[in-house]
Amino acid sequence: MSNDPIGSALHNVGRIARALEKLAEQHVPHNDKLSKELRQAKAIGQLTLLVSSQKLRALWQSTEPLRSENVPSTSSTPEPAPEPVTAPWPDYDTLSGSEVVEFLEGADESLRQQVAAYESATRGRRSVLDALGVA
Repeated sequence: MSNDPIGSALHNVGRIARALEKLAEQHVPHNDKLSKELRQAKAIGQLTLLVSSQKLRALWQSTEPLRSENVPSTSSTPEPAPEPVTAPWPDYDTLSGSEVVEFLEGADESLRQQVAAYESATRGRRSVLDALGVA
């Protein structure tokens, strides 16, 4: 079981979105307008989930002291490995650079920083990094 229930939930939502997209492709193939509307709806949903998950993570982290009071402390526990860089939202990697840039137009600074960190560590798409002002 994952130590990150919020990340697991977002992953599952991403899987559902991909399944719906495949279902639409199978039953209404080559409909560019529908495909575009599905991508936009999916992106809006993902952005909404991202913002909500950030708030939920903050709340979860603020209750950490309460949750860890009940856990006995052991000095032999090794330090956890650093977390790998994760995509700013589910299915981020399926978007083109221009689609990411479009979403960034209304994004807050926190999301812009997440995208910059992820993009710098992974694909390094110049169009995305330029839109973020990253050298």
